Amino acid sequence: MSTYPISVIMPCYNKEYEILRILQAYDRQDCQIEFEVIAIDDGSTDNTSKILSNYHPIHYYLKFHKLEKNCGPATARNLGIEMAESPLLLFVGDDILPERDFIRQHLDMHEKVERSTAILGFTTWPQDIPINSVMLHIDGRGAEQFSYYYMIDGHKYDFRHFYTSNVSIKTEFLKSVSQWFDTTFTYAAYEDVELAYRLSKRGL
Repeated sequence: MSTYPISVIMPCYNKEYEILRILQAYDRQDCQIEFEVIAIDDGSTDNTSKILSNYHPIHYYLKFHKLEKNCGPATARNLGIEMAESPLLLFVGDDILPERDFIRQHLDMHEKVERSTAILGFTTWPQDIPINSVMLHIDGRGAEQFSYYYMIDGHKYDFRHFYTSNVSIKTEFLKSVSQWFDTTFTYAAYEDVELAYRLSKRGL
């Protein structure tokens, strides 16, 4: 039997300048259930590991593991999947600051959808940094980073939009493929879409 209803899997790499506020934001979640955050330090060379290992959450359980060398987010996420103890996996980036209802919204939505549906949450630029025209374009009409500009809430989209900045999926369905994230993708580029493509053959 699983210990937690949802596991947040977060690869981390050289984020000492903001990882603390990310961890603190998970402590401010408005849900009344305990969840786990699995932080995999992907061979950071700064103080990221020190911050992660010294942080003591109040409202969630933090699991931490450090890889000896940088292997890429695919390897880090696969390790997180192995460590997870829940029926739901929520993939995030180490630069994603969750809103207060972040966990609750993912949990609530999975109560309403079938086994093969992943839930994609909205990701946008933080309000406390200046936004230039390039940033607006790649997340707007250009859609080079994300395609939220063209999306409608509640609609279904294909494997190309499996953004691991903010997406959750049922553990059992993800594990229906023998290979999870392909570790030959050593950078953060299309390793999530490639997994989603294989899952789409099973109904994603």
